[in-house]
Amino acid sequence: MITSSAWRKDPATFRQIRKLEFFGCELVGLPTKGEACDAIQWCIEHLPEREEEYQKLKMSGGFEDEEPTCDCEPRNDGELYI
Repeated sequence: MITSSAWRKDPATFRQIRKLEFFGCELVGLPTKGEACDAIQWCIEHLPEREEEYQKLKMSGGFEDEEPTCDCEPRNDGELYI
């Protein structure tokens, strides 16, 4: 895994946050794209049934007009809060 890409330092996207919340992750602050990517990959590998549920819901249009529920604030301390 390449970890030096500049995109990894940007704030996580709405879709990344939504997916982390779907997996049941508690977000404290706003993770970076890289942190969210790593966490999502972990969830997919360790919770395949939940990933299957997510994909079914996504394909059925179940996420329209939803916003993430976390109170996200940008941060740059390098810690992963999920």
